[in-house]
Amino acid sequence: MGFEGVALTATGSNTVYLQAIGEADIVLRILNLSAASELERLKQCDRCSKWLYAERSHQRFCPGGECRKAKYAESPKYKEYRKQYMRRQRKRQAAEQSKKPLQVKHNDDRP
Repeated sequence: MGFEGVALTATGSNTVYLQAIGEADIVLRILNLSAASELERLKQCDRCSKWLYAERSHQRFCPGGECRKAKYAESPKYKEYRKQYMRRQRKRQAAEQSKKPLQVKHNDDRP
């Protein structure tokens, strides 16, 4: 089974191109990172396990934020925050509903 993938190549004009890369290209890129003492920046995403180049040394997730947000949403801290937020929302909605007068619909088709 080959070690092939797709790489994103950025240009100066903020245009990103998809580029198919093969095993030899991947090995060459890894060797270049090693020669530049940046091999520690090659990491696996903590959520989806895809390989990434960490722009910052503390980066743990794929670029774009989707994996980071999804991982945080699974945490007990977020779940507690969300539970409290929804309680406040439901109280607010109940208060708004109680302030509205009851609307009785009249059926004009009554005999």
